Amino acid sequence: MKNFVWYKLWARKYAPYMASAYLLMYQTRRGFNFLRNKLFVPDGNLHSFYADKGEFDKLIKSANKFLLKQNVKRLSAQYENDFRRLRKFGLDLAKRDWSKLDNKKLVSVLKKITARTRESGEVQFLSFIVLEGFGREVEKRYAGKKEILEWISTPHRLTRLAKIRRELVQMVTDGHVSEQDLSEYAKKYSWIAGYEIIDNPLSVADLKQEVKQIIDVNREMALLELNKENLRQYVRFIGGIKDKKWKKAVEIVHEFAFLKEMRDDYRREFYFCLRSFFTEIGERLGMSLEQVNYLLSEEIETALLTGGPVYKKLVEERQKKYSLFVDNGKLKIFNRDISKEFLQTSDKSAKEIKGDVASKGRVVGKVRIIYHRGEFSKFKKGEILVTAMTHPEFMQIMKQSSAIITDEGGITCHAAIISRELGIPCIIGTKIATQVLKDGDMVEVDCINGIVSII
Repeated sequence: MKNFVWYKLWARKYAPYMASAYLLMYQTRRGFNFLRNKLFVPDGNLHSFYADKGEFDKLIKSANKFLLKQNVKRLSAQYENDFRRLRKFGLDLAKRDWSKLDNKKLVSVLKKITARTRESGEVQFLSFIVLEGFGREVEKRYAGKKEILEWISTPHRLTRLAKIRRELVQMVTDGHVSEQDLSEYAKKYSWIAGYEIIDNPLSVADLKQEVKQIIDVNREMALLELNKENLRQYVRFIGGIKDKKWKKAVEIVHEFAFLKEMRDDYRREFYFCLRSFFTEIGERLGMSLEQVNYLLSEEIETALLTGGPVYKKLVEERQKKYSLFVDNGKLKIFNRDISKEFLQTSDKSAKEIKGDVASKGRVVGKVRIIYHRGEFSKFKKGEILVTAMTHPEFMQIMKQSSAIITDEGGITCHAAIISRELGIPCIIGTKIATQVLKDGDMVEVDCINGIVSII
């Protein structure tokens, strides 16, 4: 077996169907066809995505050349249009009555959905390429220059999710938070709670919990507006860069500070639109929506066309534990954890964790690990939020935290941007915080030197 040097990119909670779509990206696209070997293995309550470091470095180098040749505004518009088309594809699917199609026709639709999902993975992943490429170069050049990093990483537009959140805050401001009001809001925006197909829709109970957290509505509204002063400073700053190549690199990072968050405006609704399709498949196979998604696309096709083999036992094993491995372009799935066969085990007894400082400060407090909005009710004011990465809905607990620690991220990540806005100490990119730390641990968060120490 080849000696891989694995590089961890992110960790999420995905069922095999969605995870396999992401693992099969960047195999054939010209100039981006470098990621032939990848891993997706259990990592605590999540799964971690690894790429071979040598292959990933080639991808970054090739992508940087491509990006420097693009008109930044035109690239941004095209990038968002790709997501708009993905959303429209999903909305069109959601209108169909799948019960009227036979199994053969369902398989035909499944192939189209799978192909489109895999294509969207390549588009989505471009944000990580920018972050790991030009983003890291920007961080290095302006290390210690907080104001410049803030200007560059300030999104130039509000995302759709930010506007939806603002609607909820306005409801609280106006006193429109009755059961009916919340029910209508949950129905209208049911898709915003889902990170993938099997996640539950937004509920009234979720909203009631969020409303309880909205105390200072003026502060909430301020956080959901554009930081116009930072944007003015950015325009002045970028205009003063003489090196055209470097100026383009900075412009790309600034643009993707918005685009990286914008992805959730469209992809979450797309995933939600697929629920009725996979629910229909589940009914025909005697499985739940979640169980169907623990099969690979090809396995679903076989089950629909042949009526067997019966995959129920296989699915139950995978729901307990599974791993994916792309071996020179070929996807393999295992109903077990293959981490030890490929990775050096993290030292979970470590007393010190290092990362990058996103917002300065020094705090001592108790850890609370949160992965998903469904866990927000566990968070208590003043605790230290530890997570893989934050999303827009994390705002309600971020503003109550005394410090924030993430496994992932760079200057354009959500945690970095919001922690600076809130003035909350924050360390990002630790890689291992969610694995080493446990709920209730007392830690010192040194956001001067980027060190988390277990007391």
